[in-house]
Amino acid sequence: MIQSHLSKIYWSYSETHATNIINMLPTSVLNDFSPHEMLYKTPPDFNQLKVFWSLCYASTLSTNRSKFDPRASKCVFIGFKKETKGYILLNIQSREIFVFRDVVFYEHVFPFQRVEDTSNETDSSNINQWYTFWFLHYILNLWMIMPYTLILLRDLLQHYLCLWVI
Repeated sequence: MIQSHLSKIYWSYSETHATNIINMLPTSVLNDFSPHEMLYKTPPDFNQLKVFWSLCYASTLSTNRSKFDPRASKCVFIGFKKETKGYILLNIQSREIFVFRDVVFYEHVFPFQRVEDTSNETDSSNINQWYTFWFLHYILNLWMIMPYTLILLRDLLQHYLCLWVI
């Protein structure tokens, strides 16, 4: 969340997004079924997952635009709307949050990402250590609340820590 330069007022959306992903993962507590599968009796669809805080374009309604108005508005993806097939989006220009269904995603583009100077290696290594500390602190706090969370995220932790070692 810090790397994407996400404002603190949107952190609740990122936590909801992380919870949705965790609920799609199988757990040994449920005999290798996911909570999603136990609740809805169908396996989760991983194709619907989108990258949080990535760039997307929401198509504007033809009734609300004239001939010279843009056909899409530039937004960032911040979540899924429960019980609907829409995406929760944040309009970059107006900072308005709305739900839209007709969206084109560019999941490799993060519009709020800043280009940082990496010429000073000591600063970047200190930043990497701080991010690692923050991530582990966050996971351990989750584990204190829900002990099985650490078991669910074992592979993620191994992958994440290997990235910092390399």
